[in-house]
Amino acid sequence: MDECSGAILNGYFYLTSQYGEYPAYRMELSTQKCWEKVESSNLCAWHTVVSNRSKLFFFSDQSNEVYDPKTDIWEAFPNMFMLRHGYATAVVGN
Repeated sequence: MDECSGAILNGYFYLTSQYGEYPAYRMELSTQKCWEKVESSNLCAWHTVVSNRSKLFFFSDQSNEVYDPKTDIWEAFPNMFMLRHGYATAVVGN
């Protein structure tokens, strides 16, 4: 089963999926013409992505990362204490 997730940030729609050459893609909402690859040093397949209006948080059963599109910097984000699968994400109160 393919799991994918999306988030909107700074005029782009970000999509992550278990399948594909890259773990994440984005499309500019104003043009809606083509998908761009989002480069990452970690090519794991993320299950879900969520935005807090400034950064994107990518989660998988292998690793978690935070992406800042303004600086194009990826950072590790702590793993949960117990392995999760088939989860969803949400931001409440920023």
